[in-house]
Amino acid sequence: MKQFLTILLCGILLIGAAAGAFALVLDHFGMGDVTGITKKVKNPNNLIDVSLYNFKSGNIFEGVTITYDADGVMTLNGQATADTTVFLGEYVLNPNTAYMVSVYCPEPARTTTGTKVMTLSSYSEPGGAVLGQGSFADNYSFSNSKLQYCRFFLTIQEGDAFEDYTVAPVMVPGKSIQPFYINETITLN
Repeated sequence: MKQFLTILLCGILLIGAAAGAFALVLDHFGMGDVTGITKKVKNPNNLIDVSLYNFKSGNIFEGVTITYDADGVMTLNGQATADTTVFLGEYVLNPNTAYMVSVYCPEPARTTTGTKVMTLSSYSEPGGAVLGQGSFADNYSFSNSKLQYCRFFLTIQEGDAFEDYTVAPVMVPGKSIQPFYINETITLN
Protein backbone atom coordinates (compact mmCIF):
# COMPACT_ATOMS: atom_id res chain seq x y z
CA MET A 1 0.00 0.00 0.00
CA LYS A 2 2.86 2.38 0.87
CA GLN A 3 4.49 1.74 -2.50
CA PHE A 4 1.17 2.37 -4.30
CA LEU A 5 0.70 5.76 -2.52
CA THR A 6 4.26 6.77 -3.40
CA ILE A 7 3.67 5.93 -7.08
CA LEU A 8 0.31 7.74 -7.02
CA LEU A 9 1.86 10.86 -5.44
CA CYS A 10 4.74 10.87 -7.95
CA GLY A 11 2.21 10.51 -10.79
CA ILE A 12 0.16 13.46 -9.52
CA LEU A 13 3.32 15.60 -9.24
CA LEU A 14 4.39 14.68 -12.79
CA ILE A 15 0.93 15.52 -14.17
CA GLY A 16 1.02 18.91 -12.34
CA ALA A 17 4.50 19.67 -13.70
CA ALA A 18 3.44 18.73 -17.23
CA ALA A 19 0.35 20.97 -16.98
CA GLY A 20 2.52 23.90 -15.78
CA ALA A 21 4.98 23.37 -18.63
CA PHE A 22 2.10 23.22 -21.13
CA ALA A 23 0.75 26.54 -19.77
CA LEU A 24 4.20 28.14 -20.24
CA VAL A 25 4.33 26.90 -23.84
CA LEU A 26 0.87 28.36 -24.50
CA ASP A 27 1.94 31.69 -23.00
CA HIS A 28 5.09 31.68 -25.13
CA PHE A 29 3.07 31.30 -28.33
CA GLY A 30 0.50 33.94 -27.35
CA MET A 31 -2.23 31.52 -26.41
CA GLY A 32 -2.24 32.28 -22.70
CA ASP A 33 -2.45 35.40 -20.55
CA VAL A 34 0.75 37.08 -21.88
CA THR A 35 -0.28 40.22 -23.78
CA GLY A 36 3.04 42.03 -24.20
CA ILE A 37 6.68 42.33 -23.34
CA THR A 38 8.46 45.18 -21.60
CA LYS A 39 11.75 46.70 -22.71
CA LYS A 40 13.88 49.59 -21.44
CA VAL A 41 13.88 52.69 -23.70
CA LYS A 42 15.06 56.29 -23.43
CA ASN A 43 12.49 58.56 -21.82
CA PRO A 44 10.79 60.34 -24.77
CA ASN A 45 10.13 63.42 -22.57
CA ASN A 46 13.85 64.03 -22.04
CA LEU A 47 14.98 66.98 -24.16
CA ILE A 48 18.67 66.03 -23.86
CA ASP A 49 19.39 64.18 -27.10
CA VAL A 50 22.68 62.44 -27.93
CA SER A 51 22.35 63.46 -31.59
CA LEU A 52 22.73 67.09 -30.47
CA TYR A 53 25.87 66.54 -28.36
CA ASN A 54 28.37 69.14 -29.49
CA PHE A 55 31.49 66.96 -29.19
CA LYS A 56 32.74 63.58 -30.35
CA SER A 57 32.77 60.63 -27.99
CA GLY A 58 36.25 60.31 -26.51
CA ASN A 59 37.05 64.04 -26.41
CA ILE A 60 39.21 65.24 -23.52
CA PHE A 61 38.17 68.31 -21.53
CA GLU A 62 40.88 69.64 -19.18
CA GLY A 63 42.08 66.09 -18.38
CA VAL A 64 38.65 64.41 -18.29
CA THR A 65 37.81 62.03 -21.15
CA ILE A 66 34.10 61.86 -21.94
CA THR A 67 32.71 58.98 -23.99
CA TYR A 68 29.05 58.26 -24.62
CA ASP A 69 26.87 55.47 -25.94
CA ALA A 70 24.05 55.52 -28.52
CA ASP A 71 21.53 56.54 -25.82
CA GLY A 72 23.64 59.49 -24.63
CA VAL A 73 24.84 57.97 -21.35
CA MET A 74 28.27 59.49 -20.73
CA THR A 75 31.27 57.90 -19.01
CA LEU A 76 33.82 60.22 -17.41
CA ASN A 77 37.45 59.22 -16.78
CA GLY A 78 40.45 61.24 -15.55
CA GLN A 79 41.07 64.21 -13.29
CA ALA A 80 40.18 67.80 -14.18
CA THR A 81 43.23 70.05 -14.40
CA ALA A 82 41.06 73.19 -14.47
CA ASP A 83 37.42 74.23 -14.17
CA THR A 84 35.69 73.37 -17.42
CA THR A 85 32.26 73.61 -18.99
CA VAL A 86 31.23 71.00 -21.56
CA PHE A 87 28.58 72.14 -24.02
CA LEU A 88 26.08 69.35 -24.78
CA GLY A 89 23.77 71.15 -27.19
CA GLU A 90 20.97 73.64 -27.83
CA TYR A 91 17.37 72.84 -27.00
CA VAL A 92 14.06 74.64 -27.55
CA LEU A 93 12.13 75.82 -24.49
CA ASN A 94 8.40 76.46 -24.69
CA PRO A 95 6.89 79.67 -23.31
CA ASN A 96 5.30 79.71 -19.84
CA THR A 97 6.67 76.26 -19.04
CA ALA A 98 8.50 74.89 -16.02
CA TYR A 99 11.37 72.42 -16.53
CA MET A 100 13.03 69.91 -14.19
CA VAL A 101 16.70 68.94 -14.50
CA SER A 102 18.23 65.87 -12.87
CA VAL A 103 21.23 63.63 -13.45
CA TYR A 104 21.30 59.87 -13.02
CA CYS A 105 24.73 58.80 -11.80
CA PRO A 106 26.32 56.48 -9.21
CA GLU A 107 25.69 57.16 -5.53
CA PRO A 108 26.87 59.18 -3.80
CA ALA A 109 26.30 61.76 -6.51
CA ARG A 110 29.02 64.37 -7.06
CA THR A 111 28.47 67.71 -5.37
CA THR A 112 31.20 69.62 -7.24
CA THR A 113 30.37 68.45 -10.76
CA GLY A 114 27.01 69.43 -12.21
CA THR A 115 24.88 70.89 -14.97
CA LYS A 116 23.90 74.38 -16.07
CA VAL A 117 21.14 75.66 -18.39
CA MET A 118 21.61 79.06 -20.02
CA THR A 119 19.58 81.16 -22.41
CA LEU A 120 20.96 81.83 -25.85
CA SER A 121 20.84 85.59 -26.34
CA SER A 122 21.67 85.30 -30.05
CA TYR A 123 23.46 82.91 -32.38
CA SER A 124 26.48 85.20 -32.51
CA GLU A 125 26.81 85.54 -28.72
CA PRO A 126 28.01 82.56 -26.66
CA GLY A 127 26.67 83.94 -23.37
CA GLY A 128 23.25 84.31 -21.89
CA ALA A 129 21.45 84.28 -18.58
CA VAL A 130 21.63 81.25 -16.29
CA LEU A 131 18.18 79.64 -16.07
CA GLY A 132 19.25 76.99 -13.59
CA GLN A 133 22.25 75.09 -12.28
CA GLY A 134 23.12 72.49 -9.71
CA SER A 135 25.42 69.61 -8.85
CA PHE A 136 24.83 65.99 -9.83
CA ALA A 137 23.40 65.58 -6.32
CA ASP A 138 20.83 68.35 -6.89
CA ASN A 139 17.64 68.31 -8.87
CA TYR A 140 16.51 71.76 -9.88
CA SER A 141 13.67 73.38 -11.74
CA PHE A 142 13.38 76.63 -13.65
CA SER A 143 10.60 78.48 -15.43
CA ASN A 144 10.77 79.79 -18.94
CA SER A 145 8.64 82.76 -20.01
CA LYS A 146 9.13 82.83 -23.79
CA LEU A 147 9.86 80.56 -26.73
CA GLN A 148 13.64 80.42 -26.91
CA TYR A 149 16.71 78.26 -27.29
CA CYS A 150 18.76 77.23 -24.30
CA ARG A 151 22.20 75.68 -23.98
CA PHE A 152 22.84 72.72 -21.69
CA PHE A 153 26.29 72.23 -20.08
CA LEU A 154 28.16 69.86 -17.81
CA THR A 155 30.27 71.80 -15.29
CA ILE A 156 33.40 70.11 -13.96
CA GLN A 157 35.49 71.59 -11.15
CA GLU A 158 39.28 71.48 -11.08
CA GLY A 159 40.48 68.44 -9.13
CA ASP A 160 37.35 66.34 -9.75
CA ALA A 161 38.51 62.78 -10.46
CA PHE A 162 36.50 60.12 -12.25
CA GLU A 163 36.92 56.42 -12.95
CA ASP A 164 34.26 54.94 -15.25
CA TYR A 165 31.72 57.39 -13.78
CA THR A 166 28.44 57.21 -15.73
CA VAL A 167 26.24 60.27 -16.17
CA ALA A 168 22.77 60.45 -17.75
CA PRO A 169 21.31 64.01 -17.79
CA VAL A 170 17.55 64.58 -17.94
CA MET A 171 15.68 67.83 -18.71
CA VAL A 172 11.90 67.47 -18.94
CA PRO A 173 8.91 69.83 -19.00
CA GLY A 174 7.08 69.98 -15.67
CA LYS A 175 8.16 69.97 -12.05
CA SER A 176 8.48 66.21 -11.55
CA ILE A 177 11.75 64.29 -11.71
CA GLN A 178 11.68 61.71 -14.48
CA PRO A 179 14.06 58.82 -15.16
CA PHE A 180 16.51 58.60 -18.06
CA TYR A 181 15.06 55.21 -19.06
CA ILE A 182 11.44 54.07 -18.91
CA ASN A 183 9.85 50.66 -19.37
CA GLU A 184 7.81 50.45 -22.57
CA THR A 185 5.36 47.60 -23.11
CA ILE A 186 5.04 46.22 -26.61
CA THR A 187 1.64 44.61 -27.15
CA LEU A 188 1.63 41.25 -28.84
CA ASN A 189 -1.09 40.59 -31.39
